[in-house]
Amino acid sequence: MPQLYFLICCFFLSTASYAQCKNSISLKKVSNETKASNGGIIDISVNASGGYICILNTEEGSGPEKVAEKRGNGNSVIHFEKLNINEIYKVQVEFLTEDKAICKKLVKSLITFEN
Repeated sequence: MPQLYFLICCFFLSTASYAQCKNSISLKKVSNETKASNGGIIDISVNASGGYICILNTEEGSGPEKVAEKRGNGNSVIHFEKLNINEIYKVQVEFLTEDKAICKKLVKSLITFEN
């Protein structure tokens, strides 16, 4: 029982810390546009008070493989296109001016396309 209480406390503390991040990311669009010869499209909305690095990886059994990297500053939408719709993707955004370790890198994973 003490272990369960500890796990519950850790969950709420980590959630509270994450909610206090001044920067954020959200998945804005995932689209299969192979009929229009655009392949898969992923748009990530980034709300940032400073600079950031956005990395798109495929998630494979042998580990992540970098597909693209984009840099930016401030609020913007990052657009990735001509992606293989059969892959599983992960987006990681590193905020260059963030002081809190838990908020330094934010991730959206297991991004897939519907056929």
